[in-house]
Amino acid sequence: MAQAERQRVSRKPPDSLDAWEAYHRGLWHFLNQEPSENEQAKRFFQRAIDLDARFAGGYYALALCNVWDGWVYASLPMTDCVKTARPLAQ
Repeated sequence: MAQAERQRVSRKPPDSLDAWEAYHRGLWHFLNQEPSENEQAKRFFQRAIDLDARFAGGYYALALCNVWDGWVYASLPMTDCVKTARPLAQ
């Protein structure tokens, strides 16, 4: 698949409006930049994935939340965070 096609697919909104809503609610919590808000964000991003397993944004955001657990909040070892985030990002 060409790079442009991959980018187009990754920006495609989900088929489910409920997934889109969960994703945006997750973004709101994520942007509050507190460890407890990051946990809330992860729940919403997981919900978006559960509602539309093909919605790339949910996976990306959930992976980012997991990395932030180790990098920004230092609440978990970074190696554990990467092990969780990598499959989501791929």
